[in-house]
Amino acid sequence: MNVDSVLLFGDSPIVQDIQNNLVLIAAIVGALGVILTALWKAAKAASVIYQRFMDFFDDWNGVEARPNHEATLGIPARMQNMEIRQLAMAEQHENNGGTSLRDAIDRIEGTSDAIQRLLIQHLEDGTDLMNIGVENDKRLYDALEEAGIKVPYNEVQQESLRLTAAAIAEAKRLPLEDPKADN
Repeated sequence: MNVDSVLLFGDSPIVQDIQNNLVLIAAIVGALGVILTALWKAAKAASVIYQRFMDFFDDWNGVEARPNHEATLGIPARMQNMEIRQLAMAEQHENNGGTSLRDAIDRIEGTSDAIQRLLIQHLEDGTDLMNIGVENDKRLYDALEEAGIKVPYNEVQQESLRLTAAAIAEAKRLPLEDPKADN
């Protein structure tokens, strides 16, 4: 064998060392590639987790205004605002001499109870109701007659009495409560 053929075919120890070194270098480069890829993925995951923590801290502490973004209050400031609003709403549920919702409800309830008492008294009294009833019966009968509807007058009176009795029964069914008695 001559020297040229040994160099071409790789039978020499130098060529084998170079080949072994190239394989070793390729293995090292491949291993480094796998390690760097794993580190890159871990860094990306860590970056996402870090960003989520930073978002949480921004939400907790609030963010100052910047161009094209409004300021955001932090969670403690938001909770303080909610407590203030809740206290203001709670004040509306207490009587305070006329300006709270509770006072307005009591006034409306007192007025409706007074109107209900007057209605029941008026319906039970009956004298004014009978005079009004007779006038209304005549108006209804005349209106029906003008419309060309023939109804005997006594049927108009009966229907009027039925409606009046139903109104009395309904008014008596409703409870009469004095809002001041509860206080």
